[in-house]
Amino acid sequence: MGEMIFPELSYAVQGSFFDVNRQLRGVGLSEEGWERALHIALTARGICAQRQVAYELKYGEHRIGRFFVDMIVEDKMLLELKATARLLPIHFAQVITYLRVTGLDLGILVNFGGNMAEFERILRTTPSSSPQFIAPPIQSSDVVTDLFEPELTRAIRGVLYQVHAFLRPGYMHMHYRRATQIELRAQGIGVQYRTKIMLAYLGHPIETKEVKLLIVEGKILVACVAVSVVTEAMRLRMRHYLRLLNMQLGLIANFHAPNLEIISVRVAPAG
Repeated sequence: MGEMIFPELSYAVQGSFFDVNRQLRGVGLSEEGWERALHIALTARGICAQRQVAYELKYGEHRIGRFFVDMIVEDKMLLELKATARLLPIHFAQVITYLRVTGLDLGILVNFGGNMAEFERILRTTPSSSPQFIAPPIQSSDVVTDLFEPELTRAIRGVLYQVHAFLRPGYMHMHYRRATQIELRAQGIGVQYRTKIMLAYLGHPIETKEVKLLIVEGKILVACVAVSVVTEAMRLRMRHYLRLLNMQLGLIANFHAPNLEIISVRVAPAG
């Protein structure tokens, strides 16, 4: 547990949390339902709390969207609510990310969904300024990947790691995708944003599919996601898109966790 700051307010929030949890446990509320109940409990104690507070998110000087904090309490601390089996490292990382951007010093992470009520205080221990660039580690899979456009592939990976180091986990797919576009262009790397692909069977078009893909220098397809697991279905879709676009290499960049995951998907060149 972090150093005790705002002790009286922290204890009041903690008391409200346990009151709500005790009264409504087992009802099967959604996160939104728990949030409403906790807001009512805080208000009943005379505590000013705002729900779903919007903040502007920037990558450098560029606006890339907004994100929402579950609650801001007395303009002093943020609350992030979960209703899951247990708290995971990504949940703590999300709060740390939000503290860095909002400039608040204390975040409280609560979980209504587990067997035991969880209440965690998290301090902002890192400066609000942008983190230093973290160079991508060299992995054995890079040897195979780099056989196709090695310099471009390595440059894209570097951009993805830089975006991850700057933003950190906790945001939506679109935020990471927009930041990646900005960083690629800043480094003089050509990129196009593809929003639709025509699906075909035996050379005949059958349906237009909405997508959110980056085509880098017309050679490499990049999908920026923020998911707990990159599924086999996601890899299969990437292979289909590569074939439809007559491309050989796709990169799925998953920004969900504290460690960036980059998955290479290859298809054989069209005969």
